Amino acid sequence: MTPGTQHRCHDASGVEPRDRFEYWRSRVRPVTMDPIGDPPHDFRARLESLYVGDVTVIEMSHGPARSAWTRELDPDPDRLRLVVYARSPRGVGAWHGQQVPLTRGGTALLGATDRSWVTPAGLRGVEIDVPLTAVTISARDLTRVNDPGLMRRDPVLTTLVRPALIGMAGRLRGLAACPDEDFAGTWISMVTMLVRSLTDRDLHSSDLDLARRVQALQYIDRHLDDPTLDPAAVAAALHVSRRTLYLSFPEGVGVARVIRTRRLQRAYALLLEPGRRRPIAQIGERVGLPDPTHFSRAFKAAYGISPRSLRNGVPPTVSVSADRTTPRRDRSRRR
Repeated sequence: MTPGTQHRCHDASGVEPRDRFEYWRSRVRPVTMDPIGDPPHDFRARLESLYVGDVTVIEMSHGPARSAWTRELDPDPDRLRLVVYARSPRGVGAWHGQQVPLTRGGTALLGATDRSWVTPAGLRGVEIDVPLTAVTISARDLTRVNDPGLMRRDPVLTTLVRPALIGMAGRLRGLAACPDEDFAGTWISMVTMLVRSLTDRDLHSSDLDLARRVQALQYIDRHLDDPTLDPAAVAAALHVSRRTLYLSFPEGVGVARVIRTRRLQRAYALLLEPGRRRPIAQIGERVGLPDPTHFSRAFKAAYGISPRSLRNGVPPTVSVSADRTTPRRDRSRRR
């Protein structure tokens, strides 16, 4: 293990079932915890922590409970905590003056604050803690940015920070064995970028443009089968104006063209999918082009051959790359 790195894990599964809740309650102080319903006889709980320099990653889970944490008892008040909670049916949390339903999961950015959770179906989450001295944010801003709607709309959170944090879940032991050289510095930079994005401070527009572009492409790819998908729908889903959406893409790259290209790239992959031979009309429907004639014409305009010809082994007259937002003509075949 790299010097300065520690890994710890507490798991209630090794305790007698009738003693698990009391065992866990004694381990999580200063968090106070009470069971929901009768005292459980098979309470499941686990807490895994990774310490790398000034940064701590925590992955936690526990069964149905009411929990609370008061700022006066916080053993580490000079930390900024970013927490992503998994879905918890009928669950609700409260912090920084906000009451947050956890039915669809949630994200919290926590400084010194009272916190509470009521989770009848249990709670799971992953958290990263950084020094508050490294990421400046006021108490007033912490109250404002914890609005669930703002969290769901922020492109830096949704496309960069949240997926990266979730991606560490289940991998803390491996990360402890071989952490990145600048793990702590990278995460402090990412949390700093998130704070600047949420508070509209000092973040270069190109940073937001990149995040919004990734967010837009993710939305487009998830909704390719919707024939009504268009730039207005993407802008509405991202809670931005159409102008802001267009400015997030390189100059000359229209959003409608991006949608069309992603549809055809998906169709190309489906036509050559090994072991599957879907009807061509069905493939058109799956990429939001339900009119077979229109689908065939658009495909031929992009790749130089019809969908049926591609399936029959005729090579396309363009180079296909999933990394590009528009097809590029292969001039070598036209000489």
